Amino acid sequence: MLKKMCVACFMSLLLVLLLTGCGGNKSGTPARAAGPPAEQKEALPAVSNQPTEWKSDGKISDNEYASHQTIGDLEVYTRLAGDSVMFGLMANTEGYLALGIDPEGDLKDVDMIMCAIKDGNAVAGDMCSGGKHSSHPADTDSGGKMDLTDISGSRKDLTAVFEFKRKLDTGDSRDEVLKTGENKVIWAVGISSDFPKPHSKRGAGTLVLQSN
Repeated sequence: MLKKMCVACFMSLLLVLLLTGCGGNKSGTPARAAGPPAEQKEALPAVSNQPTEWKSDGKISDNEYASHQTIGDLEVYTRLAGDSVMFGLMANTEGYLALGIDPEGDLKDVDMIMCAIKDGNAVAGDMCSGGKHSSHPADTDSGGKMDLTDISGSRKDLTAVFEFKRKLDTGDSRDEVLKTGENKVIWAVGISSDFPKPHSKRGAGTLVLQSN
């Protein structure tokens, strides 16, 4: 009888230990350290069919533009106002960025817009490329005129932002006419702020201008 009672007591004690666990962790589950939060990519500025007042200050604000599209390495913001188009260009580059209007798609006589930050100031060039491997002289050096206005820009780390305005049809023989709808373009970024320096990356795409 005593032997049976000892066996029963041992089984009861074993059952209690199994139910409560050994080692003092009441949950029975090891605690896990919280991992670092997932890295969040900074959101791009929003656009609106009814944009707010446009201000050329080198900053692309939410709802300041009516349209946004990514063309290669460039984030391109646009809005139409009468016979003019306002641009906001953004890219991660240590040097210049460039957008060329190339309606024939043959890299000949491309209407080039180049922007950079030099000595802390935003500069922009209204240029024309004579071919794939040619230089890009300023329109003012080849019988044309400067047709970019309200130029501004800023840089934060590697992100460069530029804003400017130009007419859809400048009347300049060195410029291409921009139209509502699709416009063939090329783009480039450089490692230098000097426009004549070679680009580090380039490509082609389509700029779509939408009427508000």
